[in-house]
Amino acid sequence: MQVLMNVTDSLVNRFLLVFWVCAITLVLAACENPGTVGGSFTDIGSEVVIDTLEIGPVEIDSIESYSGRLSYFSSGRFNDPLFGNLTVTGLLRPSLPSASSANEIEDGATIWLNLAIDQNGVYGDTQASAQFDLVEIDQVWRGKSWQLHDEVQLAESDPVASFEVSSSDTLKRVPIDIDHEWTREYIRFYESSEADRDSSYTYNFHGLAVVSTEASPKIVPFDASESEFIIISPDEEDTTSIGLNQWAYSLQRTEELPAPEGSVTVHSTLEKVLVFDMDLTEQAFGTVNIAKVDLVFYRNNQVLNETIQQAPASASRPPAPTARLHFIYPENASTTLDPGSPIVAGRYDEDDEAYHFNITAYVNSVLINSQETDRRFYVRLHVNDGTVRSSLLYNHEAAPEKRPKLIVTSTKSEGSLN
Repeated sequence: MQVLMNVTDSLVNRFLLVFWVCAITLVLAACENPGTVGGSFTDIGSEVVIDTLEIGPVEIDSIESYSGRLSYFSSGRFNDPLFGNLTVTGLLRPSLPSASSANEIEDGATIWLNLAIDQNGVYGDTQASAQFDLVEIDQVWRGKSWQLHDEVQLAESDPVASFEVSSSDTLKRVPIDIDHEWTREYIRFYESSEADRDSSYTYNFHGLAVVSTEASPKIVPFDASESEFIIISPDEEDTTSIGLNQWAYSLQRTEELPAPEGSVTVHSTLEKVLVFDMDLTEQAFGTVNIAKVDLVFYRNNQVLNETIQQAPASASRPPAPTARLHFIYPENASTTLDPGSPIVAGRYDEDDEAYHFNITAYVNSVLINSQETDRRFYVRLHVNDGTVRSSLLYNHEAAPEKRPKLIVTSTKSEGSLN
């Protein structure tokens, strides 16, 4: 019995020893200064601090962007009282099925062009109807190399078709004149079995331009992936779908007004993007214990609303719910801004009428591994997706409460607080 009691006492003593060692270790760990980015708010002797830091100056850069093979191709006209008179022309070319899969097109067959329309991206008089012609293109072109301000060379011939887009159209079914020379030429390539069929088609068949008439009061975006040509047999029992293999659009902008003092214009087409620098060092923040960093750009809704009211009552600009923040070398901006991966996408907040970019993760990475660089920050509006969007943001010369800023939430120990 005595031996059993001695063994029990020994086990208890060992347990108590382990318990007290663990307890003391936890206490010591809790008392240490975290000394790492994003330290805990619950440290004894520390306080949550919110600082506001201005950025700037904010400059403007213009990027000659590519406008082919995007999600949409646009066409139309609209005179924006602030952002200028816009003329937009779409380009498209049907695919050519392989010779083995292409059936002969029978006499009496009909050909249609189905154009899918994004009504949410319409720019201009949304309630009015717009008139368009399909006109033969007279030049070799490729969507991937087509730039925004390239001019389309049109053939001197009658339109292949004409059509109207109303406010309710989401899919426009356009009959194609099968006796038009352009259509007969496509059928010749379609039915050809020549060895050079594909290469000859690429260099000798140029597709169609979607050209707005003088009366067109709006710019309409067409969804490239949902648009297609349809060949229907004479008995309407067989249907062949032919998608697009090339598409693009061109934009001409004239008489754009200068931005009012304290504001800057931005276009989703990259005609105007913002460029600036930010000091993201420990010296600027006064700490490395960063919990959140919000980059804020306010929108000048007053001028936006006043100017669009000068257009027809049902006119509107398509929304731009997002903006994108990039960090790139200026000399490579034309090739790395688009396409390119942003640091983060900012979202527009109706409550304070501003775009908010949560750059916390990026700031933390810079504080841990900062290095000198010649790169600069770029903000672009929304995405360059083939729709046309514009906005007006306040810059560093605006009223203090509207200037771009960093809102920094951090923790500071009592000894470092002012």
